[in-house]
Amino acid sequence: MDNISIAIVSDDAEYNRALSRSLISVSRDLSVTAFGSMQFVSNWNRHRGRKPYYETFDIVLWAGEEIRDAYGDNILFLTDRESDEEIDYTNNRFSLYKYRSGRSIAKAIFDIYSHLFGGRVLKMKDKDMRIVAFASFIGGSGCTTAAMAAARELCRFRSRRVLYLSLEDVESTEDYFTEMQDRGSIGEYLYRLLGDRSALPGNREGVPILDGFLIKDKFGLEAFRPTGAGNPLRELEEEEMDCFLGAVTGCGRFDTIIIDMGSCITGAGIRAMEEADSICIVETPGSSGTRREKYKSRLAGMPDFEAKTVEVVNMWEGSGTGENANSICIRRAAGEAGRREEILLEGTIQKDIEGLVDLLLAR
Repeated sequence: MDNISIAIVSDDAEYNRALSRSLISVSRDLSVTAFGSMQFVSNWNRHRGRKPYYETFDIVLWAGEEIRDAYGDNILFLTDRESDEEIDYTNNRFSLYKYRSGRSIAKAIFDIYSHLFGGRVLKMKDKDMRIVAFASFIGGSGCTTAAMAAARELCRFRSRRVLYLSLEDVESTEDYFTEMQDRGSIGEYLYRLLGDRSALPGNREGVPILDGFLIKDKFGLEAFRPTGAGNPLRELEEEEMDCFLGAVTGCGRFDTIIIDMGSCITGAGIRAMEEADSICIVETPGSSGTRREKYKSRLAGMPDFEAKTVEVVNMWEGSGTGENANSICIRRAAGEAGRREEILLEGTIQKDIEGLVDLLLAR
């Protein structure tokens, strides 16, 4: 999505700098400009006869007393007293305690922006957050193997805090997380998150705590415990997927989300790929053809699709690391069939997985 433009209006230059830096460090989706109150009002006056100057920004954070009784629309009043905070979605009147943390103010901005401008539920995405989708146009290409290998590489050797999500019709999660533990399932989490509309913008307290639904492998990789039958995550509506991704990226627990798409191209799946920083299209040697072209044409209208796509040729038996800068080969580990976990950790494909992760983190 495009950056949300923020104007901070305050005569305290040090506060302007501190809040600007804090917001930018929290989310890469925010662009911030700071003004003194007289400078902003002067610009406002010069815009007479055109649309109001404050409408040139998505959100205006105003710390001056000039508008205490007149704030509204996209102007958020920054108050000196926490007791003066007000979030009134009916009358579009919002005031925030000015000494909240940058993360807390950013969350409020995203919720209020979603309310004011409608459409998708926006999520706060840290600058260091990476979302990577692994997808394939045909089964048996090793999409899950590649996704899990990358996830474990990130956990074990890159000190990343990784959540693995599966959008497969029949999940393979249990093949890698042998201890299911006593946890609620992904279906139960979604029911708690989406069944309670207070979890949507304006009340982040309605988001259920993740701990009761997550399982962990021996390397620290986390995932939702699968539902017994079917995969409810792939059946979500687009807005529901937005809400779900907002919950898992905004919780502060993870800095990397690995999404195993399989061949899923439902509305929820397309939305997840739109939000990804990188998309790994996993295929096997010689798997080109009409199905491949139809699959890629289905995704071609996605913003920045070509720029963020990495082609992964799995089970490669030749030499070389890839055809171009955005492709990499994962070699077949001869004689290791059936030892899935060992292949991911110690087999001959490990160097290729390291190269793939290097490429993803550099994007």
